[in-house]
Amino acid sequence: MAHELQPSAFTPRAATRRTVLGRFCPFALAASFLLISCQATPTAHAQAPAAGGEKAEGAPAAEEVEKRVKKALATARRSKGPMEGLWNGAAEIVALGQPAVAHLEGALEDESPRVRLCAAVSLCRLGVEADAVTTLSTLVATEGDLETRLAAARALKAFGEEGDVERAVKALESAAAAGSPERLRVAAAEGLFALKEDPDPALLEGVIALAAKGATGETRREAALTAVRMDQAAAAKVLDPLSEAAEEPTERGAAARVALETWRLKNPEKGDEKGAGGAKPEEPAKPFLVELIYLAKRHYLEQERVLNKKEKQEKGLDLAVQDLIALGMVKRLDPFSDYYNKTSHEQRRDDIAGSYGGIGAYVRRDADDKFVVITQPNYNGPAYRAGIRSGDEIVGADGERFDDRDSLGRPKDLAYVIKKLKGRPGTKVDILIMRHGWTEPRIMPVVRAQVRVDTVETEMLPGDVAYVRLTQFGGNSGPEMRQALSHLEDEGMKGIILDLRGNTGGQLNAVQQVAECFLPPESVISTMKGRWDQWTRQPPLLAKGRKAYGQPMVCLINDGSASGSEMLSAALKDHDRARLLGENTFGKGSGQNAFPIAGYGEERWLKLTLFKFYSPSGKTIHEIGVAPHREVKAPEWPLWKSYERDRLLKARAFEKYLDQHGEADRKALTELADFDDADPGRYPGFDAWYAALDTTLSRDDARRFLRIEGVRRLVADQRGAKFVQNYQDDDVLQEAIIDLFRRMGDADLQALKSHKRYTTAFGDKLKG
Repeated sequence: MAHELQPSAFTPRAATRRTVLGRFCPFALAASFLLISCQATPTAHAQAPAAGGEKAEGAPAAEEVEKRVKKALATARRSKGPMEGLWNGAAEIVALGQPAVAHLEGALEDESPRVRLCAAVSLCRLGVEADAVTTLSTLVATEGDLETRLAAARALKAFGEEGDVERAVKALESAAAAGSPERLRVAAAEGLFALKEDPDPALLEGVIALAAKGATGETRREAALTAVRMDQAAAAKVLDPLSEAAEEPTERGAAARVALETWRLKNPEKGDEKGAGGAKPEEPAKPFLVELIYLAKRHYLEQERVLNKKEKQEKGLDLAVQDLIALGMVKRLDPFSDYYNKTSHEQRRDDIAGSYGGIGAYVRRDADDKFVVITQPNYNGPAYRAGIRSGDEIVGADGERFDDRDSLGRPKDLAYVIKKLKGRPGTKVDILIMRHGWTEPRIMPVVRAQVRVDTVETEMLPGDVAYVRLTQFGGNSGPEMRQALSHLEDEGMKGIILDLRGNTGGQLNAVQQVAECFLPPESVISTMKGRWDQWTRQPPLLAKGRKAYGQPMVCLINDGSASGSEMLSAALKDHDRARLLGENTFGKGSGQNAFPIAGYGEERWLKLTLFKFYSPSGKTIHEIGVAPHREVKAPEWPLWKSYERDRLLKARAFEKYLDQHGEADRKALTELADFDDADPGRYPGFDAWYAALDTTLSRDDARRFLRIEGVRRLVADQRGAKFVQNYQDDDVLQEAIIDLFRRMGDADLQALKSHKRYTTAFGDKLKG
């Protein structure tokens, strides 16, 4: 993932189906992603996950996975004609994640072509492409159901390069030959154009020919749109059928209208030709951009930033510079509209999916801005299994050094390093690692895996208080939350603390599913209003009829809680379901949608703000936020203390303590990581270590930093599980615990006051 967190959201219905369609229907607006995200929170730049876990905590049981896969495949077997039912089935399988793979591979040999197609597409979406691509190639080349062959050809365009490319190309070449059905020839030509390094120009000419009047209307319109996807300049040759397609009240019609508008803007002198439509823009616009790019390419110091030799040029407008111009334009609209090129779109797609191929680790820049540091490995991921630990420095990968500087003395971008670490599951990356105590870096081979990022973290606190932290609203957050609450209830949960601090948003349907865990059926979660047709008449977002947990509840928010977090916290507040503690939220009450740009497939996308959302009581959230019932601000560390902590980190002071005591006093440090009574004297050798620091920090401050920056990270690595919370040092969480016990009743509050660990941690707070 990129180091700027950009959580995403689907439209409420058919969300998972759209992720499957999106990879090989680049113009389908149904494949667009509805975003309710925040990009400007204090925690957004702190660290970036290079990879995550492999299995969500709330995933269905094995028997349930097998049952759902069989049901989806049965739906595919019964499907006839259009592929809608099959895509729904594939989407349900993909939502199950990696456990579904074991039940799919046998389906690749099924007698039903549609079952084989459903299984192959599902495996490709789950990152297991090899045999699936072979099956798709066979389906394309097999005489039979045209809709199945068409879908297989389009899937090969998206996934073919991940499997037996040569076989995929041969199958598509056979389908593109004269004598094949015209629609299949169109789809096959587009697939070949994507898979072959030097595609035959005759492929495009053949598609343009099929867009002529001789073909049937359906084929003519589809061929015109396909020709534009293959080469935007082809629009001039297919204006008539493109105009016909633009009149359709369909997704294809919407894509055709975008293609025509793009052609008109690039050819203002032909603006009144058939299909161009609209008034001509002012003539100086085109020369201005050409001159702007010419000057940048000729004079800018780092020419590689304005030249991209790997991508084609459009009439002298280099795509690298077009990307910069587009970014500048959308950033003037509002902070949440955006523009994606191929790299950033792939990053966005990973964020939306919540899974991707990678090593499984969170990373950041080190204090010297020289290397990338592992802040914490994912304890179910391949990096941890390969022996990589917190604090390790990534010096390079696959023979490339990451400490090399550019002409301005800057190191490799963090996003660049992360991209090198990510990749197809099953592929190997040799990571050059430097660790404290080593004299030379060492190569550590890591086999990438399909990575899943869990978003719900829980722990039962003393007194049967369930602490639930939701990091973002991801694709699996709803099921994860329901599963977690079920387990906590079985353990005797009396109250709930929901921590939304720093949660910057995510998928709209995930917000709905999480809200349903706490609100009664038919409760209004939010209302939305916008300009686009879909949002002018959008009904309220309601909680569905599922079990809602009714234990007393406190919700933590701060100025890093944005978008989906604000939608949920406002609903909990308006329905008097939870007490809100903390600080006023960020104030992002708008939603976005991303549209593919005609002629660029999935390589260029424009994300625009489409609507604003409101609390159940009708209050606006945008630029205002959600106010807590009681404001509780986290204590601010004096700046000098932060600087001193950074100095000690750079000097490896905490690692030096662990060198001496990590193994010798392992049992004692394990207990202290959990709770240390705020007593420096409990740490073995603390006085000698503190005296050697030569620091202005107090003994207690040094103890706190040692515990957080050193001991807890070491113990987490040793036990293979992260620490979810730290109520001992988290003043806001302490206030939430006290507030929740008061809501639970006098008897529970007295029990809290008599609990030694709480009284030690909270001190005088319990006396009020």
